[in-house]
Amino acid sequence: MKSLKFFKILSVTLLILNIATLSFFYFNRPPGPPRPGEARLAEEIGLTGDDKKQVDKLEIAHHKQKRALIQKNFRLQKKLYQSLENDLSSNEIMQQIHETRAETDRMTYEFFSEVATYCNKKQRKKLDEMIDKGLRQITQLPGRKP
Repeated sequence: MKSLKFFKILSVTLLILNIATLSFFYFNRPPGPPRPGEARLAEEIGLTGDDKKQVDKLEIAHHKQKRALIQKNFRLQKKLYQSLENDLSSNEIMQQIHETRAETDRMTYEFFSEVATYCNKKQRKKLDEMIDKGLRQITQLPGRKP
């Protein structure tokens, strides 16, 4: 009888712990990438008023252009690996891939450069920290965990 009562209490305790753990992970998950039409940068760096509206518009347009370039890059990558035996074609496709990536980098630099014009010193510092964090995430060295 005592062992049955013990196992009932243990089961209920474990159930409560599992629910609490899952709830913790659900409510404390990191934010995902912005959805189409969603702008968060201005709020995160502390912009308000007309500056926030302008940066929100810039961010939405930037993400739309970037998604188009990412899709173009995906199509080019797919095309590249479908032409494995054709060196002339693959060289041409690789050049297009490099141009697309360079365009993405240029566009991203221009976006952050324009956003920086709306920032004061404190906001600029926060923007620089966010850029640094993003660069560290996308340029992980081999063998290091993200």
